[in-house]
Amino acid sequence: MSYIQSVQRAIDYIETHLHEPISLEKVAAHASYSYFHFHRLFKATVGCTMSEYIKRRRLTKAAYALLETKASIIDIAFEYGYESQEAFTRAFKQWFNVLPGKYRQARPPVQLIDPYWAVKTFPVNATGDHKPYIVTRQPLQVVGLQLEGLSLPGGSDREQTTQVAIPSLWHQLEARIHEIERRVDPFVSYGISSPSRDGSHFTYMACVEIEAGDVNIPQGFIQKEIKGGTYASFHYKGAANQLSALTNYIYGSWLPSSQYQSHFGVEIEVYDEREPKEDGEVAVEIWTPIKKRAKQSSQK
Repeated sequence: MSYIQSVQRAIDYIETHLHEPISLEKVAAHASYSYFHFHRLFKATVGCTMSEYIKRRRLTKAAYALLETKASIIDIAFEYGYESQEAFTRAFKQWFNVLPGKYRQARPPVQLIDPYWAVKTFPVNATGDHKPYIVTRQPLQVVGLQLEGLSLPGGSDREQTTQVAIPSLWHQLEARIHEIERRVDPFVSYGISSPSRDGSHFTYMACVEIEAGDVNIPQGFIQKEIKGGTYASFHYKGAANQLSALTNYIYGSWLPSSQYQSHFGVEIEVYDEREPKEDGEVAVEIWTPIKKRAKQSSQK
């Protein structure tokens, strides 16, 4: 069982016990790990600790209960593990920035946290459409717009990152793309993700490739050289809301069973405007940095 599958087992256990006291040691044991090792693995995968995840999910379920049922606030508080209405109100206000009673009356938009899926089933058919091809990419000169400090999967503001911040960045690039000189291919653009130094957040750049040499950079844009390297390239065309399933397939299924391992560096999305697609579809190649696994020395 891969570590991604272990995290998913832990999440499944949590989701079925949100109405009960949850022992973190039992969560780790359900994933076949000791708590000492598993709490680090969980945070690295989901983006928050097990305690934070449980709290966020219980508060989200409580928020739904406030809108969808007539249960009293104190009953909802007890149902989701709070010993008093005061403790529940304090936690609810801290997370959603609104009091439970006010939320029930006014229904303001708040950031609800859906269950995190470490593993999703991605359709891989018999023709091997989702098997990658391995490419070696030379350094890439790019110009574009960049966002820093973005939330990783499982982070508290992940929805803001994926549904607002990154789409807005692409809209800004599209509006000013004509200002970029010496584009290599007028139909191809790139989304480039790179982790922060401590791995807690990531930077995203919406950009295009330019020819090497001196070039005038439009105001507010940045120029970067993306180092060359070896990538596994996965092609995807389909519903945009299923693209995350491909990422989960790459890291939860293909990579653990391949002869490669993940290599720290950038992850690249390649968009080609010439590829035909239906309304609501996205067509993209995901380039994941890899390197050959070190051979295990046999012990006699």
